[in-house]
Amino acid sequence: AIRPRPIETAPGPRRLIHTDFGPGNLIAGADGLKAIDWQCPASGDTAEDLAAFLSPAFQILYGRKPLTASEEAEFLEAYGEAETIERLRRLRPFYDWRMAAYCAMRQAHFATTRPDASERYRWSVDALLESLGGRS
Repeated sequence: AIRPRPIETAPGPRRLIHTDFGPGNLIAGADGLKAIDWQCPASGDTAEDLAAFLSPAFQILYGRKPLTASEEAEFLEAYGEAETIERLRRLRPFYDWRMAAYCAMRQAHFATTRPDASERYRWSVDALLESLGGRS
């Protein structure tokens, strides 16, 4: 069975984070990409927003395919904050387990009322568990 391991990492600096940051929360304008839909901002570690954006679940829930390993690597290289990326590497299993639990709950919630949404959440759980099998 896949089981999470204890996380050993120092906390990062507290910054304004989105907490729900996925590809559907970006819009392109004349001066570049902007994050929208700031309904639940918080003070926290930017590794949380990176984990959300890179999560196969967020990609699937917004109608996209999960990012490939090379796309993730390119994204993180462009992000460039080595300390945050290292924390993300250590914390990502935690964030992915949390997202898998959320998606499983939503899958059950929508099973009879919105089968299409329930199926998308099931795909998300499957993708997260597959990803965790190679990382945790």
